[in-house]
Amino acid sequence: AAGIIFVSEYIKNQFLKGISSSSSKIYVLPNGIKRNLNKMPKKNKQIMFVGRLVKEKGVHIFVKAIRELFNEFEDWEYCIIGTSKAGQKILRTNYEKEVINTFLKYGKKAKYFGFLANSKVKTIMNSSTILVVPSIWDDPFPLSALEGLASGQVVIASERGGLPEMLKHTGILIKNINVENLKSTLKELMINEEKLLYYQNKVWKNFKYDQENISKKQDLIREEILSKFSNK
Repeated sequence: AAGIIFVSEYIKNQFLKGISSSSSKIYVLPNGIKRNLNKMPKKNKQIMFVGRLVKEKGVHIFVKAIRELFNEFEDWEYCIIGTSKAGQKILRTNYEKEVINTFLKYGKKAKYFGFLANSKVKTIMNSSTILVVPSIWDDPFPLSALEGLASGQVVIASERGGLPEMLKHTGILIKNINVENLKSTLKELMINEEKLLYYQNKVWKNFKYDQENISKKQDLIREEILSKFSNK
């Protein structure tokens, strides 16, 4: 191969385990996203989860972690967007049914939107303050976290897979994520407005995955690969 491109350093390193390969042929090019916002949008006190409702995405951890926060923080709301499969209109698996039924029992401040078109998801993200990505598997480079950053959300995520490199210097990473450490991390932001604003500004100013910038990097990689042939 003239060149191999990986979406994250994590995936590259996993692929190369036990393989001797020339580093000149290996590239990392993360996903990009177009940020259609000129300034930080006005945020409501809302915490959300976006993604497939499957165990490895950790939505059950999110639901259990926020249970005690409902009564303590009455001015905050919570929402979940997604189903077990993209495009699915109803809850099919026992796992997603149990998670959503538990979530909705928390009351009016718990909102479940089901599966939504990406444009509608982005609209909700733009007005929401915190995004939780509690993956319990090694997610390569989750798009939901990327969209959260582009929307100016404070992203709290598990320290696994490609998430640490994506959220470096911007988000909040939790090692060995569980109900208790997620709950305490959320609570710390909810009671400390100054800290919350600090992370919001950090996310907004340090966003580096704009589609235009990623496209330029892609062009440079393509030119470098083609130059190897022209120099032969």
